[in-house]
Amino acid sequence: MSYTIGDVAESSSHMMIETCPRAALINACQLKTHDFAFVKRSDGSWTYAILAGHCKDIDNEEAMVFVMNEKGCTKLIKQRDWAKLIRCVATEKKHNEHVKGVPQIIIADRDANVQ
Repeated sequence: MSYTIGDVAESSSHMMIETCPRAALINACQLKTHDFAFVKRSDGSWTYAILAGHCKDIDNEEAMVFVMNEKGCTKLIKQRDWAKLIRCVATEKKHNEHVKGVPQIIIADRDANVQ
């Protein structure tokens, strides 16, 4: 799997797809500045992007800003949409942990930290 910023996901197996919104939110919360993720576009496609950072939007809501392509176009995603619009990249290690159920343990430990 080799992607460049702006590429559309070639396979859903390249993304961490969670059926539970809480698990998807926790995955998104773990992203740090300069981490890569797939971001859902308005046309429904998933684009490989890089997290530029966190900020507050005009309503003072926590948000993430992603650079969506090599031209530098950005997309701001409010916290309430993180679980729906952000998917972490499925590395082999993350995929193996996910299959073995490790994320469920992480979810139980971090529930108090998710608002």
